[in-house]
Amino acid sequence: MMPSPTTSEAKLSPKTLPEDHRWSLVTFKVEDKLYRVPRHGFTDFSSVFETMFSLPQADTTQEGDTDEAPIVLPSCTKVEFESLLRVMYPTAPRVRQVDLSKEHWLDVLKLATLWDMQEIQETAMTELEGLDLGQMEKIRLAKEYRVSKWLVEGLAGIVRTWGTSTTLDELGRELGWEVAARLLDLAVQFKPMKGTARLPAPTCPEQTCNKRHSLSSFPFEFKGDGTNPLQRLIGICSGCNKHFSVADIEISSAFPMGEDKLTEEIKVIFGEELKSMELHGIV
Repeated sequence: MMPSPTTSEAKLSPKTLPEDHRWSLVTFKVEDKLYRVPRHGFTDFSSVFETMFSLPQADTTQEGDTDEAPIVLPSCTKVEFESLLRVMYPTAPRVRQVDLSKEHWLDVLKLATLWDMQEIQETAMTELEGLDLGQMEKIRLAKEYRVSKWLVEGLAGIVRTWGTSTTLDELGRELGWEVAARLLDLAVQFKPMKGTARLPAPTCPEQTCNKRHSLSSFPFEFKGDGTNPLQRLIGICSGCNKHFSVADIEISSAFPMGEDKLTEEIKVIFGEELKSMELHGIV
């Protein structure tokens, strides 16, 4: 038998319950389906819905109060809306985190951006960043949802991996030929310098080895850091199998830019677009 309420509990009317525990429900209609959900999630997370629910209505029955008068949401699909509901109202928050696919997190990001749900928007971004977004995909999402850091990361990633994943034609079609040309210029400046250093035959510095090598040419790849034109050439001794410094090579001009310089250049070149994103979206 269920325990009966105490005298004090029995006398407690709904009006005296704490406000946090008096959840009112609201009915939404998406496509051909009705959803009856707690209103507080939408007013807590979205300034758009908070404003909408605070507007006075002439009728005694407000829109969304019943299944017969639902709030119609034409800007999303059932799949997108249900993805958002799973984040807003997780069924087992103390057992496990919400587990959504990449496509469902994109649905959440879309609606959170549309309805100004900043906290959920940031959660969706964090989850998506852990799901291995491609560089072009990151740029497309950055432009669609005004995420400035994704634009910088995507453009920098294309420059870093130039010629390995995306062709110039693909960049031109996706981003426009002016942007593709700018990225090509950055890629030329960022690309590691490769070559062969011809040097006098070196001697292994290990006292127990002292092997004199007959090789006088060593391949090198210079990535640079954008500020230091020196490259230390490292060889491997065929006698003791240890690494040793062969020589310091100085790149006299046009040495590659480093990661920090690349990010700075992208922020300058695409400054207007980034500024617009930061003004209307997420930094």
